[in-house]
Amino acid sequence: MRFLERDLVAGNAYFILLYADESLDVPVIQTLIFRKKHQRGNSTEFHFSEVTSDGDNSPFVVEGRHLEELVVDLPGLIERLNDDRP
Repeated sequence: MRFLERDLVAGNAYFILLYADESLDVPVIQTLIFRKKHQRGNSTEFHFSEVTSDGDNSPFVVEGRHLEELVVDLPGLIERLNDDRP
C-alpha cells in the first residue's frame, strides 16, 4: 500500500516503523499526529506532534522528500509489520 501526501489528514495518527535490531525482530513504532504542511522555498515540510508515553508531545518535522518512505497510516503500518516478518 503506497501512502501519499494527499492522504494526510490534520489530527489523524500516523506512524514511522524502525527496528532496534538487524534481524527485524524488535519493531520500534513512532506515533505522530499530523498538524500541517508548510512550504519552505522549493521544499515542503510536514509538521507532526510526536506522541510519547510521558504525554510530552514534541514537534516533529518530516521533509517532503522523505514522507512516502517513512510515514504510514495504520493499515500501512500493519502491512509493513507483516511484510517484514521472516
